[in-house]
Amino acid sequence: MAGNLTEPVIYVQEPPKPSETTQDIFLRLSADYGAITREIAYAIGEAESNFRNVENTRGRKYGIGVFQFTEQTFSEQCEGSVDNAEDNISCALKLIDKDEFYRWDASKDKWFPKL
Repeated sequence: MAGNLTEPVIYVQEPPKPSETTQDIFLRLSADYGAITREIAYAIGEAESNFRNVENTRGRKYGIGVFQFTEQTFSEQCEGSVDNAEDNISCALKLIDKDEFYRWDASKDKWFPKL
């Protein structure tokens, strides 16, 4: 096969239907939050996965979903399924709204400058 080959993306659930992308889900869910929460959450979601509902390239134990939660963090702090994009985004918004954006310190160099 000619052309550039890229590493395959492993989706943790079916990719969103074209009618509602993960960014659309984010916009719908974030409407209930203030501008600062939305801005921080958008920057983090973009830095963590570019709004793709995927596993971390190093495997599930390093992050799952749009906001790259570990299973332990998600089970302790969130409701639903870490693999579900809507649950993943909803939890991130809840945590960021409580000023818990320190949970994404590992990628802060990528998202903080966008604020």
